[in-house]
Amino acid sequence: MLPYYMLLLLPLILQLAIKERGLALSIGKKSKKVIYGDVALPVFFFLFVLLLALRDQTLGRDLSNYYIRFNQWGNYSFSQIISSWKECIFHLYSWLFFNFISKNFQLYVSVTAILTVLPIAYVYNKDHSYGFIKAVLFVNMATFFILFSGIRQGMAMAIGALAYQSLKENKNIRFFIYCVIAVLIHHTGFMIVFLFPLYKMRFHKRDLLWIVPLSGVIILFNVRIFNTLSSIFASFDDSYNAVAGATEAGGSFLLFLVFTVFCYWIIDEGKMDDEMYSLRNIMVFTTVLQSFAALNSWAMRMNYYYILLFPIAVGRSFNYVKSKNKQIGDIAQIVICVFFTIMFCYKIYSSYRTGISALDTVPYVPFWSE
Repeated sequence: MLPYYMLLLLPLILQLAIKERGLALSIGKKSKKVIYGDVALPVFFFLFVLLLALRDQTLGRDLSNYYIRFNQWGNYSFSQIISSWKECIFHLYSWLFFNFISKNFQLYVSVTAILTVLPIAYVYNKDHSYGFIKAVLFVNMATFFILFSGIRQGMAMAIGALAYQSLKENKNIRFFIYCVIAVLIHHTGFMIVFLFPLYKMRFHKRDLLWIVPLSGVIILFNVRIFNTLSSIFASFDDSYNAVAGATEAGGSFLLFLVFTVFCYWIIDEGKMDDEMYSLRNIMVFTTVLQSFAALNSWAMRMNYYYILLFPIAVGRSFNYVKSKNKQIGDIAQIVICVFFTIMFCYKIYSSYRTGISALDTVPYVPFWSE
């Protein structure tokens, strides 16, 4: 349990200590005062990289399958690797690693973990404000645990984060290149394409008059919509041959809904920049898509790319709080930090006691343990 607790509590302690004492960071010959959240997020992602890179290959439900595939792909010929376009970049990456770097699967897991987390950390740290809020929400979402288990999905999510960053920098060609790369790493990567209209469109509160009813209709008929889309996608790829059922994602849907409504209510649109408009669109899209995740795990996998951006949206929303809601915003920040810290710690403790954890990630197992 301790490694997971330290992942969250150490950044929090450092942040509170620096904020309380007003310490400064030395940058070159100048000294820059640390602002709220500057330290928490970099420290969090540094520890997160260590946890992923040092984890044993037995940690995570899917790693045993990746071990088999790593050796299988490594022994293929180059022509066999590129004979099919489906997820060929990931296959090629694994083949190159096996044949030119090392056949050691543990090293493969560690290097891949670093390559996966660094792009995500880069995008998260572009905005330093309210870093701990973003960190504490990140660990309480499904994207946190999938990075311990799903190597392909994790790499595609990292590319999705870079695609989002390219839109921020108005690099549209680079964005579509990232989309192609993501699809060739994991077949759900095509979901990144929807970031483009979500980022470009500007919806205001008055648009809720049609956004809310439309979202309600989609959620109401989500079973029929899911089965129809599944049959269409299955005609192109058998991986999408799924039927609506039931998962444990209903709680996440309610959580996303509460945060989305809260952000629409508390934000002053007169203060918002283009990115916040885009992030608010992403929050709505994530919430609606999560209603499908409650029906089948494949829908959850398609939503990972947007869930990854949800903590950024919540954190940035506190930069644009209405003047009359400032006190509510301050209280909300404390509530989020306290509630979700306790929630994460309890979740880890409960998993440790029961032996049942998300994707078999608790207890943490370092690679040097026997």
